[in-house]
Amino acid sequence: MKRFTTVLRIVCVCILLVCSGCGAEDTEYPTMQTFMDEVRACMPFLGEGGSDVWSDVDPASQGAIFSRLFDPERGGNSSLFTHIEILDSHIEMINRFADVWDFDGTYTEDELTLTVDNSVSAVSIPYLRGLFSDLISVEVDREVFLKGPGDLTVHMAFALDEDFLELVQQYEKGAAEAGVFYAVWIDDLLRIWIASVRGDSKVQLMWEGSVEEQRFRITVCSNETGNWEVMGGGSIEAPESRMAFMARNDATNNSLDEYYLTISYEDLLDGVEQEIYDAVTTPPDPDEWGEHAYIAAGNVNCLEFLGIGEYPERIEDLDWF
Repeated sequence: MKRFTTVLRIVCVCILLVCSGCGAEDTEYPTMQTFMDEVRACMPFLGEGGSDVWSDVDPASQGAIFSRLFDPERGGNSSLFTHIEILDSHIEMINRFADVWDFDGTYTEDELTLTVDNSVSAVSIPYLRGLFSDLISVEVDREVFLKGPGDLTVHMAFALDEDFLELVQQYEKGAAEAGVFYAVWIDDLLRIWIASVRGDSKVQLMWEGSVEEQRFRITVCSNETGNWEVMGGGSIEAPESRMAFMARNDATNNSLDEYYLTISYEDLLDGVEQEIYDAVTTPPDPDEWGEHAYIAAGNVNCLEFLGIGEYPERIEDLDWF
């Protein structure tokens, strides 16, 4: 009887160990959300063969607005989608280490090495800190440093909770590419700020979108033709939903002349050109709550122009500190 009891105890211990091992494998750790699906849910996307109607990238044409903003292949560094793809790829790499985020140290998986520091409670935002004195630091849960494939390095600090993500990220890829992201995700509202240098292309971009309302607003400044700026926004909730965009660039009297247009979501997808208005002779109404609200300076829905030449000049401008 004593021998039987001992054997039974051994069997029970083995079962407990096996069950414990199964439970460990099934543990799910909180991870950061990626942004692309939500951004595409509230802003037009003209990639994947859908943008031939707006193929003209001449900065003086209205086609340049839509191809540069909404088609990552043609827009390159001026397109939000280009940068969201980069941001998401870095998030996915760091998510692979979610099970060790709470523990300081250095961890390696395949070609990735991550260093975790949970003592960091706030960080400043590279580059942006020089533009907005009231946005000097962001409270975070931790800071991580990723060495990725090739010569990729990523600094990221973030705070994560249910229905909430706030992150600051800086990355470098070789000697010719660097970028900074500041992103906030609260429920269905997303806010993203980007500064980037990729080769000879330089850009600063601010964007906000609501997934539930399927609306967005955006402002971009890049060094295309020396200076190329667009601001605007609107809704893609229905085919008849409308948007408005105002632009200025060095092809329009050295960025002194400003022009705008309004367009429905359906016409944008169908490539229907619209009448272009001079912002001086026919200014948008700052008190209007239609699509003009996104391009009328002084309206709460208008992000306004960032300013002539307001983009990083050098990779060093985006250094983590």
